[in-house]
Amino acid sequence: MLGIIRLIIIAGLIFLVLGLVFSVFGDLPHFPGDIFYQKENFTFYFPIITCAIISGIIAVALWFFKKI
Repeated sequence: MLGIIRLIIIAGLIFLVLGLVFSVFGDLPHFPGDIFYQKENFTFYFPIITCAIISGIIAVALWFFKKI
């Protein structure tokens, strides 16, 4: 039970930091490989590489906290 509480607190802190970063710096950075398509009145953006990078960071962070 204590592990779940710790995980929820850590996730909340991560979301807090991400919210502060987004409010200061704006949008996520755009990496090469992200899909971006724009026409006159239509824009489609799918950040596939950005999602992969964020997923990797989260996986490493969870692995690290599991070892603690």
